[in-house]
Amino acid sequence: MTQTQQLVLVYHDKITTTSMKVAEAFDKEHKNVLRDIETLECSEEFSRLNFELSKRTVRGKDYPFYFITRDGFSFLAMGYTGARAAQFKEEFIKAFNRMEHALFKATTPSLVPTYSKRILSLAAKNCPSNRWCIFDQANEIMLLIEKEVGSVSEYDLVDGSIGQYWSKFRAGMPWAKTVSQYWYEFNDKRGNQLAACYEYLELEHFKVWLKNVYRVEHLPDYLYNKYKKDPLMLPRVQAFTPKLLGKPQK
Repeated sequence: MTQTQQLVLVYHDKITTTSMKVAEAFDKEHKNVLRDIETLECSEEFSRLNFELSKRTVRGKDYPFYFITRDGFSFLAMGYTGARAAQFKEEFIKAFNRMEHALFKATTPSLVPTYSKRILSLAAKNCPSNRWCIFDQANEIMLLIEKEVGSVSEYDLVDGSIGQYWSKFRAGMPWAKTVSQYWYEFNDKRGNQLAACYEYLELEHFKVWLKNVYRVEHLPDYLYNKYKKDPLMLPRVQAFTPKLLGKPQK
């Protein structure tokens, strides 16, 4: 591990350095860096947010030091001059940037264009021309999920969930007609799967139900149950759910 890689660390979910690392890098006595921090001409709020006093114990004796954020370091290092100081300012900035990039990559899920790819390449071509199917009529919901939450699986099938709830909803309705089946063709290990298709007389009922019932009552639960154990995707679901329910985010 190089010296620059050791300049920063993650503390309480923040990228920080310490007064000890600053002292070592800038060839200063640690007590002088502590003095520099404590005499900075900054607001109390800025100091509280960017310099956190802590202590380390060595041979039974406590010694104070500070955790310092990127902004705190920038403010502190403004007072350090000279060619050597300039070099280490650059090294610290590079180290902060590298750590930030690494954390961003670690907390950003690898999303795949599941639905847009399926819509473009896997249309329900075997559905009879006088009938409609869930997949072709649920594109709005699928693309909404892809835009607002995303997908990490090429086998994501929210239209399967829609189909199950639609089947329950339409059962016994006076406008419900006969149900037929067709083979939906996947170009992967799933092969051909039987899917239901419906008479066009039901389509207007489906569109109203999809917008006013499924989207509000079932889609939030579908997304939560799908991603509740995924620490990267769950925050995306939680941020999107208030939009589905028509509630402002707190």
